[in-house]
Amino acid sequence: MNPLQAIADLVQGLFGLIVFAVVTIAIALFYLAPALLAGRRQHRDSGAIFVVNVFLGWTVIGWVAALAWAMTGNVEHQDAMRH
Repeated sequence: MNPLQAIADLVQGLFGLIVFAVVTIAIALFYLAPALLAGRRQHRDSGAIFVVNVFLGWTVIGWVAALAWAMTGNVEHQDAMRH
């Protein structure tokens, strides 16, 4: 194997690894969106929303329920939404 081919193979492997990492992070952020949203909104039940999201989010119905719950007005400080 010549040196240029070895470098090309290395670059291709690194590119694949980077794409895999970016896609994995994007999927994780989307999956955890209800929990992250609840935390950002300072929802009083953010811990419970996180548990529902993690353990039932894969059912889609659990994910939608967690998202709807995270969007309710049960927040610590109403002014936190204005930032």
